[in-house]
Amino acid sequence: MTDSLGANPIDATAAYPSSRQTGSPIDDFVTELREEAHELWQKGGGNALYEEGLPSQEHDRHMEVFCTKLVAEALHEMLTYNAAGLQVGTQDNESQAVDQADPRNLEQESPEPRQCQGDMRAKLKEVRKKDAPSDDDSHGQACLARAQQIQERLILANQWLIGSKPQRALVLADEVLPAHEMRTWPVPELALLKEEMQDQGKLYGNLYSETPPLQLRCVRDSFVDDATCRDVCGYCIRGMHCMFRRGGQTSLAVSSHLARRITADGADLVLDLVERVRLQIIQDFGLGWHAQGQDEPILYHSGALLTRIQAEWSHDMWEITGEEEHVYWNAHVDKANVASYDYAALLYLNTQGQHFDGGDFAFIDNTEDCIVAPRRGRLLAFTAGPENLHQVRRVTSGVRFVLAMWFTLSGKHQRSDD
Repeated sequence: MTDSLGANPIDATAAYPSSRQTGSPIDDFVTELREEAHELWQKGGGNALYEEGLPSQEHDRHMEVFCTKLVAEALHEMLTYNAAGLQVGTQDNESQAVDQADPRNLEQESPEPRQCQGDMRAKLKEVRKKDAPSDDDSHGQACLARAQQIQERLILANQWLIGSKPQRALVLADEVLPAHEMRTWPVPELALLKEEMQDQGKLYGNLYSETPPLQLRCVRDSFVDDATCRDVCGYCIRGMHCMFRRGGQTSLAVSSHLARRITADGADLVLDLVERVRLQIIQDFGLGWHAQGQDEPILYHSGALLTRIQAEWSHDMWEITGEEEHVYWNAHVDKANVASYDYAALLYLNTQGQHFDGGDFAFIDNTEDCIVAPRRGRLLAFTAGPENLHQVRRVTSGVRFVLAMWFTLSGKHQRSDD
């Protein structure tokens, strides 16, 4: 096993030495449970918390909490079913208790997911996206259809000759920008869509009137220190265990309810990062002067997700895509899907080439693709309109973590947890 695909080799069991031959039967059983829990931790992306090929303090702390919790839950189930077996006095119940406590069942928190798996797939198709017009809003539906038609035209025009189109690296994974330096790139002119974008570049015409005054692509390195990134990765692994996922992609919504999954301290940490990014966008995209003399913020939270992408994952009860592969690498325009997304930002929590391979971010322009490689602590921000058609390239090995955020200029459309 390796810490990064192509990096220093790491023995995944070294951090959890076996003591099965030296303890009592119950000690050996608990050790077996802990080893199974450690394996689940590693599969969930534990190596993202490594530093220079070795477990970090954050790694050991989060792994211990993760493994202890899983072992305690397994032991609790064993005791519960054993008690039931004693009350009934049947061998069948005792056998069931052993089965339930088997380490192989640590990933199966309860039988409920199997029962509602089909329901979840159906509900996904019915989920109404943020700001989506109601079914009886004919004008809103027409504007949304227009925005998505423009997105489709851009995709068809810009994704030509896949594999031979020029690829320009804007910033590499092993390249470190100086502290407090921002690197920017202008967006290309949308000559193809001049007729469609007659309303001063507004994707939704007069339905959504806000427009960013400056269209840019920005990258900052070391926006967050390494220890904080490792900490957030640890909270992700803990919070995403036994969550429904689509293919190798698991997403955890960032809201006031986040503490239910990752503890209050973890939620506060992530929410603070989102707020720091909001303030940085105000500065980097020239919004500061708009806020002068105003009592209300000039930029509002519109949504955020902690997202993990695994190159390999178990096709188990938590998988909700069925037989179809979930294609997360489709090119898209954020604003074509959610009208109020004016700015998008990605805070990378681990590094390409150390913790995973693939997973590039690509702006899909007409004459070339412009690539930003993920690096721990790197912040990528850009305007979310059709000027920035983009995609995440497929992760080919390892586990990639990112905090994705969107912001709006409209107070009316800011994120609500209600």
